[in-house]
Amino acid sequence: MLLNKIFSFNWTKVPDGNQDVEALLRGYSLFNEADYLLAHPDVALAVSDGTFLSALQHFQLYGNAESRFPGYSGFNWDDYIKANADLADFRKDGDPEAKAKKHFKEAGYAEGRRIRP
Repeated sequence: MLLNKIFSFNWTKVPDGNQDVEALLRGYSLFNEADYLLAHPDVALAVSDGTFLSALQHFQLYGNAESRFPGYSGFNWDDYIKANADLADFRKDGDPEAKAKKHFKEAGYAEGRRIRP
């Protein structure tokens, strides 16, 4: 009985079943524990008070389905700009890497923007 509950549990919640698998997998490929905790102070607090065992556990249960920013693991700012022609002007900025990362964190990830050309 207990094993049936464990194996039938939905370990990665999907809000309404419409989020595609590619988007879910992309979150895992970018996940970085330190980045995730810095980006989500509420999760850092929940991990520190024992509500969650780790940031990864929160991401698996809620964060990925909520499209929370997962981190920069495997993210290359130059590829991101190449993959998104409308961001080409970022190269003119004094720090194009910081600008690309900020954009990806604040908008690009949630928009589902490509990270590779």
